[in-house]
Amino acid sequence: MAFKHLRLPKTVIKGTTEVLE
Repeated sequence: MAFKHLRLPKTVIKGTTEVLE
C-alpha cells in the first residue's frame, strides 16, 4: 500500500485505519 512508502507514524496509521474501516 502507498502508506508503507510514506512511512507514517503508528499514530497516523492507526487513525487512517479507523477511517478506512
